[in-house]
Amino acid sequence: MSRKDSRVIHNILKANRIEGMNEDDIYRNSQTVLQLYKEMEWNTDINIVHKSLEDKCSWEDLAKNLESLQKHVDDVSRIKELYNSGALSKMIRYAVGKTQSFPKKGQEYFDCLHNTFLDPQDRTVEEIIDNLHISRGTYYDTRHEAIILVGAILWGSLIPFCIKHTQEAFMEVDHFLTICEQEIIGIDSHDDEDDDLEDSL
Repeated sequence: MSRKDSRVIHNILKANRIEGMNEDDIYRNSQTVLQLYKEMEWNTDINIVHKSLEDKCSWEDLAKNLESLQKHVDDVSRIKELYNSGALSKMIRYAVGKTQSFPKKGQEYFDCLHNTFLDPQDRTVEEIIDNLHISRGTYYDTRHEAIILVGAILWGSLIPFCIKHTQEAFMEVDHFLTICEQEIIGIDSHDDEDDDLEDSL
């Protein structure tokens, strides 16, 4: 890892202190939940469509599952249970969305995470690199930093907050995701308008 990367990661971890976790723990935990996103999102869409979060589990059970996730990330069955409830999917999208506002490289982190873990299309590393217009080395450096940033957001603030204020926390998560989706729709609609304008010229 380069000296520059070390400084970035140091700043991320300094801003998000997580008791009982070092850099390797945060990276491993974050990567575990991110790598399961596509598979579990597909299963969730098929098995429990058109159900709200509170219809899938009680707030009390959700808080208990999050407490378990906070302490035992190796319990893949508990992670899948949180995905099946719809809760972890929302939290992952929230954390990835939050990386966009991180100083200096936020958009790069967001684009890298979205293309690697969230995009429904299963792309190879070469395809992702081509899509992002970056080198292989830059991709792996950015990916490493972004995964740690997501872990810092999840275990440093979001999971503890969701355990303490479960229903209120997920209302805030839903609100944030709604705003993000509206911004994406707005961008897409402007692109369509630009296309229409170009066609008319």
